[in-house]
Amino acid sequence: MEAVALKKPVIILNLSNYPDIVDYVKEKVAVGVYDRKNLRETILRLNDNDSELQRNRDSYITRNLYRIDGKATDRVIDMIDKMINSREHTS
Repeated sequence: MEAVALKKPVIILNLSNYPDIVDYVKEKVAVGVYDRKNLRETILRLNDNDSELQRNRDSYITRNLYRIDGKATDRVIDMIDKMINSREHTS
């Protein structure tokens, strides 16, 4: 998720017979590699051009990370203050 937030190309390397643990490939912010023979080709392709992932990153970040602006702590504090104040007014 950090790589997506930092707008870096992501490869999910899954050589098991189990489904991906995370939905990054399904969300189209990562490329899945399920056969080791495809890894080198995928790395070279993404290193050259990751526009297929770029198009989906911003909407993914908005949906799943809200904002990356360094103000998450401020938003949590504001939310706690609002919750405390709403309880004081209802008590």
